[in-house]
Amino acid sequence: MIPDSVNNIQISLSEVSIALALPMLSLVFATTSVVALASTFYFLYADDHPIQSRHIAAMSVGVYAGGTPNLAAIKSGLGISNDLYLLFHSFDTLLSRLYMLFMVSFAIPLFRWLLPAPDTVNKPAISYAANSTYQVHS
Repeated sequence: MIPDSVNNIQISLSEVSIALALPMLSLVFATTSVVALASTFYFLYADDHPIQSRHIAAMSVGVYAGGTPNLAAIKSGLGISNDLYLLFHSFDTLLSRLYMLFMVSFAIPLFRWLLPAPDTVNKPAISYAANSTYQVHS
């Protein structure tokens, strides 16, 4: 029903849509994680310190969405005390460093142990036989 001349256009459009979908998916995951973290920070301290819980949630959105410059801008814009700002930034830096240390030291052997490579990794998916035919291995 669709002419064969449209096949190349369909392939090109599908490749472009995949190339555009991956960054969008990444953006959705990043947004979801920042919102989840900010909500968690807010609800952890909402009962005891309602104003500080809002400030901590706002600072977490700022630092994870744009880094330290956004964190400093939110501190100035909301009038957050220097003590709370330094405490939040220090804990963020400390936890980030511990995470990075874990990822470069213990995580690699741990994930290699938890997720072993399948046996078929070293085998080629398609091999060329002597009689000029391709053989597909499954």
